[in-house]
Amino acid sequence: MEKGFSKEHAEAAISTCSTVAEALNFLRVNGTSRLPVRSDTDIFISDDESDVVWKAVNKPKTPQQAYDIKMDPNNPEGHNSLWIGNVQEDVTEKKLIQMFGKYGELLSVKIMPEKFCAFVNYKLKSSPGKAMQAYQGYELSGYKLVIRFPNLPGETTVKKKPVAAAQEKKQTGPANGNECYFWRTTGCVHGPNCRYQHVKEHKGIDKK
Repeated sequence: MEKGFSKEHAEAAISTCSTVAEALNFLRVNGTSRLPVRSDTDIFISDDESDVVWKAVNKPKTPQQAYDIKMDPNNPEGHNSLWIGNVQEDVTEKKLIQMFGKYGELLSVKIMPEKFCAFVNYKLKSSPGKAMQAYQGYELSGYKLVIRFPNLPGETTVKKKPVAAAQEKKQTGPANGNECYFWRTTGCVHGPNCRYQHVKEHKGIDKK
């Protein structure tokens, strides 16, 4: 490059010749018209110009997204329906029918404007995957659609009722002071020999 040649021409000359000296001589005699210019590699030359090292340029790899079965157009779970996200308020059912009806017979289309989404139901299981592949990321009313297969019935998260720390202990002793609990409920088997009080008016009063 110090001899008046560009970096690309210098690199091409070095790739053609075996030494730096031969490369310079080649450039002086032939100029740059006969040089193939490499565009896929970088050349690193040492300070004393006695050693040449080639290093391929590695293009940065695009990070792969984690596999999501709900976004697999092959429809491995056999769905008939699609969930469509980013559906704006100005999108009509007629528009969705026009779009998604191209890929199979539709049974229903339902838009939920408050949630900015819609559901499309097909007659055949072969249809939703084709529509997903065609419209995944499709821009509609300024927003890109996000299309997924809906959750199966068994996949919905069911909130379990909290289990009581301990069940209510069944009362067996006296009730209402010194009254017999069984006399007030199911009946006392001890009769007059019961050590708790039996009030005639309260017999069975608490029976459920």
